[in-house]
Amino acid sequence: MNRPEFEREMSRLNESIAALPPAERAKLERLAVETVERHQEIVRASLRGHRAIERLELAQENLREACERLVALAGQAGETLGRVRRAPPPGPGLN
Repeated sequence: MNRPEFEREMSRLNESIAALPPAERAKLERLAVETVERHQEIVRASLRGHRAIERLELAQENLREACERLVALAGQAGETLGRVRRAPPPGPGLN
């Protein structure tokens, strides 16, 4: 349920509650207030979840880019090492 729908529904419920006898009205008014508070908590938790997902997606993209750079550097290092002349092994009798 989106916010406008929730507000319309709560408004309708509050109108119905207002028409009740005072003894019944008090309990339901408290319940309506608690419902609005819970809805606000859910909305805040949902927003935190969405932000966390966005941060995770960004971190995954950064990791992917870092891995690509690492692969490129490893390739360059391999090419460089392939071009380096290897020293001949020491001759016999040399320590």
